[in-house]
Amino acid sequence: MIDGKEVEIEFSQAEALQALEIDNKNVSGDGVIGKIREMLNLETESKPSKKSKESDLSPVINELQESVKVLANALNEEKNARKVATDTLQKQAQDLRSKEIKSIVSDAIKSGKIVPADETKWSARLEKDFDTSKDVLGEIPASKAIGAK
Repeated sequence: MIDGKEVEIEFSQAEALQALEIDNKNVSGDGVIGKIREMLNLETESKPSKKSKESDLSPVINELQESVKVLANALNEEKNARKVATDTLQKQAQDLRSKEIKSIVSDAIKSGKIVPADETKWSARLEKDFDTSKDVLGEIPASKAIGAK
């Protein structure tokens, strides 16, 4: 296609090989295509310059870069919001677990399953391995005599 028009060009094999050979010897410009245009006396100025293409794309590139910045900011805001939400939920879960541990230990002391002196030890056990420690406390028989001391 030359100057927006489809053009059929007849080129002999010898001419093509000659152009290729010249191109292999570091032909400047458009390489083989440039040499072929030159051999056929075609104008090479018909195609837009690189600077022209770049300047035509500048507004589009700028708009895309701005969109990327806006999206990156939105993504960072979302990440921060999720981190805050996750931290809040983890803190709430930790507070609930602490209250549950205090309640279990308090009930075990009241029912005589453990002595008040072991409160810290059982709290630590429950924090380290909640399910197993809770099961062990559940298996200890209640004794009013222990809690009465």
